[in-house]
Order: sequence, then structure tokens, then C-alpha cells
Amino acid sequence: MKRSVLICDDAKIMRAMMRKLLEESGYFEIVGEAGDGFAAIQQYEKLKPSLVVLDLNMPIRDGATVAKEILQKDPQAKFMVVTTKSLKRKAESLQELGVLHISYKPLDAYEFVRTAMKACGLG
Repeated sequence: MKRSVLICDDAKIMRAMMRKLLEESGYFEIVGEAGDGFAAIQQYEKLKPSLVVLDLNMPIRDGATVAKEILQKDPQAKFMVVTTKSLKRKAESLQELGVLHISYKPLDAYEFVRTAMKACGLG
């Protein structure tokens, strides 16, 4: 059974690339996308995906704020943070909230899909 995924990144080209990688793996179905933190929260509440792929650097609400707000309402939510190495410390600070899976830009296709699989308990 494919896992449902919500992709949240302010860069449209990044969302398209992540969509392609995840869909081509055969393990995931992309059920929604968001380009800012406010839309990410709205989409999560509407779709309740198995996994949220979340960029930390987004407008309106950053990824860390989005993760915290969603986890307050749904402690079982699963996240995979996608960010640059320059935000590594911020990404790792989310581990105390249970956000354990991080992938760094520029994305390595194999590592990105493998990290998403681990986040969903598939690998």
C-alpha cells in the first residue's frame, strides 16, 4: 500500500523534483503540496497524510513552526525535514519533538527516497 505524502516547500521546482522522486519509487502517493507554512497546516488538517516532507525555510510560517503546530494537534504526525546544511542545527533541534528524519539539499535521489521510506517505517 502506498503511503500518502504532503510536500511543503516554497520552491515550486523543488516540490516538482520531490514529487517525481517519491512517485517513481512506487512507495508513495503525493496527495498535496504547499508553498508556505500556513498552507502546509491547512493541507495537513484536510488530508492527514502518512508523511509530511517539510522545508524549514518557508514564508508565513517556517517549517519548525509548522511541525510544532501540527504535532500539538496530532502527536502521531510523521515528518521528513528537507533543508540546507546551513540550517542543520535548526533541523536537528526538531529531534526532541520526534522529527527524526532529515534530508539535506542538494538532494541525493537515492538518499531522499530512502529517508522518506524510513520516516514511514518502510525501511
